[in-house]
Amino acid sequence: GEIGIKEINLLAQEITSYGTDLGLGWSLAKLLGKLNEIKSLEWIRVLYNYPRGVTDELLDAYRSLPKVCEYVDMPLQHISTQILNSMRRGIDEKGTRKLIDRIKEKIPNCAIRTTMLVGYPGETEKDFQLLLEFVKETRFARLGAFVFSPEERSIAARLPDQIPYKVAKERTNQLLELQKTIMEEDNKKLVGTEISVLIEKLTDEGLLQGRTRFQAPEVDGDVFLNKTEAVPGEVIKGKIVETDGINLI
Repeated sequence: GEIGIKEINLLAQEITSYGTDLGLGWSLAKLLGKLNEIKSLEWIRVLYNYPRGVTDELLDAYRSLPKVCEYVDMPLQHISTQILNSMRRGIDEKGTRKLIDRIKEKIPNCAIRTTMLVGYPGETEKDFQLLLEFVKETRFARLGAFVFSPEERSIAARLPDQIPYKVAKERTNQLLELQKTIMEEDNKKLVGTEISVLIEKLTDEGLLQGRTRFQAPEVDGDVFLNKTEAVPGEVIKGKIVETDGINLI
């Protein structure tokens, strides 16, 4: 706090199980409560929430702690129960849908970021269409999609019904196109609204560059401001006047 840090990003592969190795049980919510008490700190962001660990206690912490960003990053990988079971994700389609509904209900205006794995062995056209429908309905704030590569997971590499790379790549592009449309529509809706922006730096063009609470560093686009009376580390209010699809001005 004394050194002027304004934002903390907590990052771990399965951050929701924080505390289990310390004999504290699932205690990420308690950690967030402690961090929220640090005076000079303004924003706290949590990355890679494993679906099973997104408990009501954690969602309540997200909602009630003012410094914790309304930003849930949760790699879902897929929505088809058949594929989720094959991946051993410990959650099925119904459970995933219920979880999304719970997040939206508990944290209004929450930005949900996720990643999907396309072309996992056994993924049928029907599975993929289900995934597209799910993404259309859910309207994730951000979504990354990856083509399954057999080298990555030795067990999966031995599964039957491997998907040809060309098919998996085409599906991935289709999913990313859909997400791009959703993101552009949602960013257009922000035009005219006022939001808080954490100033990060002055660009070479002399514009201030920063991020909102629903943009994680380096992955979610930036905000460029037309005014220059602010310094990096300051959080200021700005009115969104336009968007290029990803970034906000």
